[in-house]
Amino acid sequence: MGDHQRELGPAIAEIDLSSGKITEISPEPYITAEIERGAAPMEHIASIEWDSKDNVLTVRTRQQSKATSSQAFRKVDGAWRSEPSRSEEPASKQEVEVKREEGLNERPKLYANGGSCACRKVLYDPNPQADQFTFGHAEVFEWTDKNAILWRGGVIYPIGYVKGKSYPLIVQTHGFNPNEFLVDGPDGYTTAFAAQAFANAGFIVLQIEDNRRAMTIDEREGPLYAEGFHAGIEKLISEGLADPAKVGLICFSRTGWHTLHFLKEYPDMLAAVTMADAGLIGYVADMLSVNSSKDFKMQFPKVVGGIKNPEEWIAKSPMYKLSGIETPVRLEANDPGSAVATWEMYWLLRSANRPVDFIYFPKGNHILFSPAIRLGSQGGNVDWFRFWLQGLEDPDPKKAEQNKRWRDLRRQHEADLKAKH
Repeated sequence: MGDHQRELGPAIAEIDLSSGKITEISPEPYITAEIERGAAPMEHIASIEWDSKDNVLTVRTRQQSKATSSQAFRKVDGAWRSEPSRSEEPASKQEVEVKREEGLNERPKLYANGGSCACRKVLYDPNPQADQFTFGHAEVFEWTDKNAILWRGGVIYPIGYVKGKSYPLIVQTHGFNPNEFLVDGPDGYTTAFAAQAFANAGFIVLQIEDNRRAMTIDEREGPLYAEGFHAGIEKLISEGLADPAKVGLICFSRTGWHTLHFLKEYPDMLAAVTMADAGLIGYVADMLSVNSSKDFKMQFPKVVGGIKNPEEWIAKSPMYKLSGIETPVRLEANDPGSAVATWEMYWLLRSANRPVDFIYFPKGNHILFSPAIRLGSQGGNVDWFRFWLQGLEDPDPKKAEQNKRWRDLRRQHEADLKAKH
């Protein structure tokens, strides 16, 4: 087809995947001057059907009046030629719906539904190589907290799950979609979250929704989320799924603020935590937001309690009340601004001699997409929680310095616990 016709709309074409050659079959109906004046009806492609036996492609179109027509094409000597239309079955049996589908335990694929066979077939699998991997089984999980707020999340069971056995738990925050095949984090978030990698490493994973009733955008929000996290963890423990002594949590972005409240209210519940490019909303972070969007800038003081000066900020923010926590904390920053804001919490914990590690990705993004940086964040978190919750170290010689640093933190951590008790 000509360049002008290409610009008007898509077309049905044959693509040779080995050579990349594209052969036109039929352009999709497009708006012409006559159609705009109402002098001619507008047609839309309703369905296409391939007859492999006779090598015939049938294209059915529908007008605005819902009347249908069809045109058949056959490939002859390398070119597609129009053929007389064949007799048709009722349109309801011939229409094909093409859509992307996925589910909690179903990888996303492109499916064709309907047609002459009235069946559902895989049209395109973007990741067929994924069949060689193992994925933990996922189920919807619901609970109600002490504020009578109903929460929903997803539980991913570890590979080789044994009923009645308790497992180390990883809590992932910032969203849950019951129709999403969760690989890393919700909505494809790739910063720190690594749900299926954790399931393959022997963890049970709880992915927690962003709850509309708790997202109040005022000083109630942090405590409400903290109670939601707490109730979900307690239910998994009460059902014998999670080991109460081996609970880890990963927060990202806004849920950093919620996790600060959680650590303040339940300082002994987590065996380890990661705060990845997190909204810690300290006073330094507020200063850095001075040139941010008006909506973003206004939210900071609101969630802390409508404060206006440093003294009130320090008095109300839970970040300044964590110097006594024993939970090992992994902090991640993905750009210079994040590094400066996160350094405030690192300094507070480090000055109090708490077990804290700081990881900086200077060329990162809020939602990571670089494979190497994703490996540093996601893979680093699998290492972090295996170390603290399972007592395991990656023997890779490249991680010797990391293992030594964490062993030093563990010795400090154990000495602090011994002195405390």
